[in-house]
Amino acid sequence: MRYRTIGNTSLQVSTLCLAAGHATARLERTLARALESGVNFVDAGSARAEAATGRALRRLGADASRLVLTATLPGDAASVTQAVQDSLQRLQRDHIELYRVPALGGGQPVAAAVRELQALVAQGRLRVVGVSQHAAWQIMQALGITAWRRLAQFEFLRVEAADAWLPAEALGLRAAAPLATGLISDRYLRQSNADWLPEAEAIHAIARRRALAPTQAALAFLLQLEGLCSVLIDPRHLESALAAADAGGARRRAA
Repeated sequence: MRYRTIGNTSLQVSTLCLAAGHATARLERTLARALESGVNFVDAGSARAEAATGRALRRLGADASRLVLTATLPGDAASVTQAVQDSLQRLQRDHIELYRVPALGGGQPVAAAVRELQALVAQGRLRVVGVSQHAAWQIMQALGITAWRRLAQFEFLRVEAADAWLPAEALGLRAAAPLATGLISDRYLRQSNADWLPEAEAIHAIARRRALAPTQAALAFLLQLEGLCSVLIDPRHLESALAAADAGGARRRAA
């Protein structure tokens, strides 16, 4: 397993990030497999999934000091501070390594949210704050309010859209839907008319030429991009992702 630094922070994360919230009944077994393979980056998902993730990690006796857990601000949260406290209780931890803030809604001012997040970082309850589902101008607004450059995560479906941001703001990037929400898998390819269907078909063609599963081809492409810190993995595709990560590491060693 390879590890990369999130943006200009000190957080070292595995190139695979497990979407623990999607594991449901097999969560503990899935977490155990991921952790033994070197995955240290875990996205807890929804509030219900946070509680299950916290219980599973405690039962596994996971070393909290080696984990980078991600929690997410609920879209209907009236108070950022209270939402973080609730997540901490569900995860059974005293701090969260990376807190993800989706597009602010409900009329919540960006300036007020940033002030709360800064206070939580200063208190040690959060280490790094990330964003997703934000327009570029919203990120620049948040950064400009306090010149705070610890908004460390920006998720994109189309990786190339992120390239221009890397030199300018040193943002760490995570691919949130590396399999295009299922479009890369044969199960959905023929049932979709999505705008990126031609790209998905091209990935299938490359995979056939290289005798790979389409999921492995897509993940191998993403994992070799230096601009990305990590790729969010659905537990159903964990084994394919581990194989892609191992293959990428072998190619780099050979080079």
